[in-house]
Amino acid sequence: KAAYTIVFTYEMVVFLPAIGISSAVSILTGHNFGAGQLDRVNRTYFTGIGAAFSIMFFSTVIILISPSTFAGIFAQSESVLRIGAEALKITAIGYSFLSVYLCSVASFQGMGMGRQYLLANVTRLYLLLIPFTYLGNYFFQLEGVWYGYMAVSIISAVVLFVWHRYLFKFYVRSGKVQPL
Repeated sequence: KAAYTIVFTYEMVVFLPAIGISSAVSILTGHNFGAGQLDRVNRTYFTGIGAAFSIMFFSTVIILISPSTFAGIFAQSESVLRIGAEALKITAIGYSFLSVYLCSVASFQGMGMGRQYLLANVTRLYLLLIPFTYLGNYFFQLEGVWYGYMAVSIISAVVLFVWHRYLFKFYVRSGKVQPL
């Protein structure tokens, strides 16, 4: 539990800038979508991903350089330090990918695609995160939980990116999705 607290604490710190950027993506997407400026909607999406990915990638690199240092800030024992450092090293790899996920769901929200937003979040949590971490633990013990968590970050980013691009090309650009 202590190692998860360490991972979760750093996750929240790393995610704060990306959450801010995804909020801007949602607002700018809604504004431009409502004005019929689809090229600007597209540019907002990719600019948001680029900015959030860059910040999160930088954070990932910093954590990967010395995960023991970061885990040591909160660890009270040698075993927690070891487990926490290993958890940070593995889960940090997925941080950058979550920028794609966050900007994709924000874009859905900005275009009034509430069902897609909800479906993406429910799928990530219940259909991916819970089974992947459970199976990771079952087959590979605690380290498998961290790898499952990282895998979900990467898979959900790839799936959301492809889904967003599909919806944008075939539904938004074609006019099947209209501003509210």
